[in-house]
Amino acid sequence: YTRLAPDLCLTYLPTLDYDLQRHGPSSPQADKALDILAAQLRVILLAAGEAGYETIVFGDYAIAPTSGPAVLPNLALAKAGLLATRNVRGMLYPDFHTSRAFAIVDHEIAHVYAADDSAADEASQVLESTPGIAEVLDAEAQAAAGLHCPRSGSLVAIAAEGTWLAYPWWSERRCAPDYATHVDIHNKPGFDPCELFFGWPPMSTSLDTSRIRGSHGRVGPGREVAWASTLELPQKPKSLLDLAGQAKHILDE
Repeated sequence: YTRLAPDLCLTYLPTLDYDLQRHGPSSPQADKALDILAAQLRVILLAAGEAGYETIVFGDYAIAPTSGPAVLPNLALAKAGLLATRNVRGMLYPDFHTSRAFAIVDHEIAHVYAADDSAADEASQVLESTPGIAEVLDAEAQAAAGLHCPRSGSLVAIAAEGTWLAYPWWSERRCAPDYATHVDIHNKPGFDPCELFFGWPPMSTSLDTSRIRGSHGRVGPGREVAWASTLELPQKPKSLLDLAGQAKHILDE
């Protein structure tokens, strides 16, 4: 058994993730989810200890409360003529190949991809004037924040505290594409937490962004990452990368 056991075991526990998005981090449901998570961790820690594993537990983001409808960067870009759409039987589908700019959203953050510098400048002006968007970072600002990489967007939009960014580019429900009410991670340009709720008709997913009560992506005070370890780390980790680096150094010795 010990010869065949893996050196590294990874698992994801969504217990806090989904209920905190549905109901918010201060809800009774969040308290119940925390109790469930504690029970799950007890099982994992017991099994890991019996098998001789060291254990690191961490949350890679902190969820903050949100209220009201989400901010729609793609709708703002579409109204400005930067995001192109195709009308198919009354439904609007994005045409990314001919669009001058579009946003890939992920909770409080969106990477905005622009066809050229001119489109990036226009998109930046549009998004900076969109209520609910706190910052728009160009490549230089992304580099300063440690965000820039070859696949980063020309811009990164950051939601204001208390709200989040959703992917829709339409303002009327009848214009939504067919997959808008499906669980469809491959067609939607970004994460859609509304999939956590049923909508109408039955068995479809909700389109009501105001139902989301928790989101993540921003950093700063109150957004610190939680962690715990059976390893004695030499110092408090400053980030998940620091946590992984310290653990690796100890295990390599």
